[in-house]
Amino acid sequence: MSYCIEYNPELKKRYPTTKKHRGRPQFFVVLLLAISVAAYIFIRHNIIRYIIPGDADVTAAAFSTMVEKIGDGDSVGDAFFAFCRDIVDSDSK
Repeated sequence: MSYCIEYNPELKKRYPTTKKHRGRPQFFVVLLLAISVAAYIFIRHNIIRYIIPGDADVTAAAFSTMVEKIGDGDSVGDAFFAFCRDIVDSDSK
């Protein structure tokens, strides 16, 4: 069992026991700015084509099908399996 005894409560304001996080909002602003810049560079220089595996048209179509299946209420596992199956089926053609 833990407990805390304060002999001088007026000193609590003078010597706080917890740290105040003053840099937290700035961190999120910088993080959002970094993500925005990275997205701009990816789109501007067409780096997305290097990230998407295989044929970009086939992968994009399979991803669209996966999102539709999730939207229709299928489980994420089933939708991902259908995504993989679409990609493998297109490679075998």
